[in-house]
Amino acid sequence: MATAAPAPSGRSERLNHRTFKVWGEIIARLPEARLILDFGPFADPPTQQSYRRFLAEHGVDSGRVIMRKNANIFEGLADIDILLDCFPHSGGTMLFDALWMGVPALTLARRFAVDPDGLRRLRADMRRRMTASPVMDGAGFARGVESAYRTIYEAWAGT
Repeated sequence: MATAAPAPSGRSERLNHRTFKVWGEIIARLPEARLILDFGPFADPPTQQSYRRFLAEHGVDSGRVIMRKNANIFEGLADIDILLDCFPHSGGTMLFDALWMGVPALTLARRFAVDPDGLRRLRADMRRRMTASPVMDGAGFARGVESAYRTIYEAWAGT
């Protein structure tokens, strides 16, 4: 079982002590699981050392952590079973990339990690569900933004 964290995108508040504590608890309950941190800074050995210390301080077995920088995010998702989301700040666009590639993005993922058949069903149907969701309704989103701009303008113009 391979889990991954969204890329921090230069926003360190996403990789905080609360997040690592919960991820450590999830990894501890799943003896076969690995945590993959895939983002540019994780290719740097001093950054890796710093994060390994931070992970260990928050209960994560750093021996089960892979730090890397994959040049192609979609290829990087190929060996990921579940993407663990950060909190209180989510992983942003990385979550959409993962969903598009059929990788469920979850904050607390143990239930799916111990149910391989359920996870397989979830992954098999992910792209269809995503395509049918409001998140992929570009035209509807544009109409909503246009309406908001119109409302703001009318309030500003006093009409």
